[in-house]
Amino acid sequence: MENSITLMVRDPFWVFAYWELVSETRKVFKGIPPVLKVKNLTEKSYCFIYTNEFADNWHIEVEKPGSTFEVELGYIVDGVFQTLAVSNKVTTPRNSVSNNFEEYYRIFRNDVFQVLKFLEKGITSPGSEYLKSEDD
Repeated sequence: MENSITLMVRDPFWVFAYWELVSETRKVFKGIPPVLKVKNLTEKSYCFIYTNEFADNWHIEVEKPGSTFEVELGYIVDGVFQTLAVSNKVTTPRNSVSNNFEEYYRIFRNDVFQVLKFLEKGITSPGSEYLKSEDD
């Protein structure tokens, strides 16, 4: 087993990180809180978040919708950040409505009538004869 950290998107303004440190690492750095180095890969910037010794997860406010992030988990010893694990990369969604107005999905008139035909007969289970297509 090794040290690990996973990053997940919560919404356009927040990400969530959770991590696991092996017991040997915790013993070596006992009394020193883990530090998260939050890297905005889109803007090529980073910041440090000081957690506490008992934390194994953290909600991180990123304030940058539509950006890609990565987090390094480590410790600061003698003023130097030592990386123990690197997360996956995630991209926060935009905080706006899409400006793409193209139609991707379309229901054809015959498909609607086919669905209505099935519904009027009452579909009761996945094995219902009414769910079988005419091609079966």
